[in-house]
Amino acid sequence: MLQIGSNDLSDDGCSVQQFVTNLSGYVQYLQRRFSEQRIVVMQILHRKEPLRYCMNMLVADYNEKVDNANAEIKAICASSTKLVFCKHSSHVWISRDGVHLNANAMNDYWRSIRGAIMRALRG
Repeated sequence: MLQIGSNDLSDDGCSVQQFVTNLSGYVQYLQRRFSEQRIVVMQILHRKEPLRYCMNMLVADYNEKVDNANAEIKAICASSTKLVFCKHSSHVWISRDGVHLNANAMNDYWRSIRGAIMRALRG
């Protein structure tokens, strides 16, 4: 189960295509090195204003990159029986810092991850 990409995409020097290429390489490595039968790639989450962390782009631009990356990842996963793309099952609440989950969201996040893993195990 992979929940990665938000920090990569917040870097204005990392394009969506570069991130997706790097992610694909990492997935191939996991499949070869550890003989993983199925890998779940979770949806990358948006950020929100006000953002307490410095990014070299607007939050709206970051969220657009996230949407584009999620669409590309979803398409790659749809073309493979060994990859599963999962959206989070409910609204994930972001804390006041604009990046991290708040305490109330952790149960929803856990249920979302559990559901994704169960879906992958069922095939």
